[in-house]
Amino acid sequence: MKSFSVLTLLSLCLAQTAFAACRTRSTDCSPQSVCDAISKPGAFPCATTEQQSAAQCSQAATPGSDGGSVIASRLKEVGLGEQLVYPQESRYHEVVTPHWSLTAQLTPYCVVQPTTTEEVSKAVAVLAKVEGCIFAVRSGGHCVWPGSSNCDNGIVIDLGKLNGIEYDREKKVVKVQAGCRWRDVYRKAEDNGVTVSGGREGAVGVGGFLCGGGFSWLIPRSGFGCDTVVQFEVVLADGRIIQANSHENSDLFTALKGGSCNFGIVTRFDLETFPETQVWGGVNICHVSTSPKHIEYFVDYIDTIEEKADSSYGLVWAWEPRFKDVILTVMMSNTKGVVDPPALADVLEVPAMVSTVESRGVTEFALHMESPEKLYNLWRSATFSNDARILHKLVETHRDFVARLRERIPDDGFNTICFAQALPTLYAKRGQDRGGNVLGVENLGGNCISFLGAANVKDEQHVEFASGVLQDWYDSLIEYAKSIGVWKDWLYLNYSDKSQNPLQTYGQENVDKIRAAALKYDPKGVFQTKCPGGFKITKI
Repeated sequence: MKSFSVLTLLSLCLAQTAFAACRTRSTDCSPQSVCDAISKPGAFPCATTEQQSAAQCSQAATPGSDGGSVIASRLKEVGLGEQLVYPQESRYHEVVTPHWSLTAQLTPYCVVQPTTTEEVSKAVAVLAKVEGCIFAVRSGGHCVWPGSSNCDNGIVIDLGKLNGIEYDREKKVVKVQAGCRWRDVYRKAEDNGVTVSGGREGAVGVGGFLCGGGFSWLIPRSGFGCDTVVQFEVVLADGRIIQANSHENSDLFTALKGGSCNFGIVTRFDLETFPETQVWGGVNICHVSTSPKHIEYFVDYIDTIEEKADSSYGLVWAWEPRFKDVILTVMMSNTKGVVDPPALADVLEVPAMVSTVESRGVTEFALHMESPEKLYNLWRSATFSNDARILHKLVETHRDFVARLRERIPDDGFNTICFAQALPTLYAKRGQDRGGNVLGVENLGGNCISFLGAANVKDEQHVEFASGVLQDWYDSLIEYAKSIGVWKDWLYLNYSDKSQNPLQTYGQENVDKIRAAALKYDPKGVFQTKCPGGFKITKI
């Protein structure tokens, strides 16, 4: 049953790679028009039809009979010929299908696999200058929506071979290249007697997780994962390689902590470490009838989290095909390794049908928490005040949501997520103590709950139906939350759907910081137009 407990987390990609992305648009833009769009809210420069852009990029990127396309020739000229992968090659399928979600699968014309930061620099410098071609950047490929770290009719820069990890014992910092997965980072850190504030799930890539915020087991102690970055190594659109930290390029340093893919490509993260390698925790699978007790304890946990910061507690209601019913998965941890911590005493008294809670190494814990992949994943993000009423409403309406899905989809053809986790003011304080970020949690005005609602289906033919049902459920929750005064205008970027606009919810001061950094470090707007997917500041 232990392996099944991981399945009950369903498709919780608790860190999604919104590192960079791509939609099909033309990039025949003047520098001034891009600057205007970045500096003026509401504009998006030089958007043309998808068909026109696709045709342009197809012409630019498709390998020709002459031995190479325009882009291939230019990339070869700068020494990247061996790093190119084309559709006619046997390894192409393996290279373009590592995305965790089937929803994110697209077909680029070419993939570039740099092995060093310098090679990333060369690739970006070339792609930025080739007219009519778009590109995407993939770190771990864990974001769920199409275009998040992939693109049709374009070029994908796959950072997977930038996977070096180094521990600086003197500075107590782990230096992590952007193509790494958290399981490998944890293993290296654990070998050196430390850990880092990374993804709960080992398969997640570091890039999107950190640039989008980063919920981790350590968040009550450390703040978001991005708050523990002490330095970013960044490749800018003109190919320059710079460092961003609290002393050098400090405006970019702050903007990267939540600002996502608006500035350049982060190729390395230097991370603060913590002197623990053992964690106590796991999941308890409970009957849904225990929900009232868990809701009571969860609300109290959030309101008293500062005195319980070594422990984490989250609730996931989910349709689980093996049970043919909705279940409640209770996620718990103590990052100091304390067994049965007093902070969770009440929680542990609630009966569980299955439990995987035990002490284990951080690496093993991350592997244990990995969730099913290769489904069509549909997600929505929301935030509510810490109020029991909205949690009871989640439970009630989630059952209705499941019932509607079962009308058209076989019981074993889908699963769902109704995930509530803590979002207290403490997290903002932790971030401010480490120099600040642009997430805007400090604007929420009180302790809150971060919500992820999802439908995950096996068959593509059910995607449109499931998406509509999910949206109806989501809309009803927002309407109810507003009616009782608990809705909060804040979205966690790594859980957000492409139809949502998380950057806009960060607050005007933070939006201005992101906009100013984008204009300063990418004045021609390359990462707004040539790499146009993801969540862009020009869409605000």
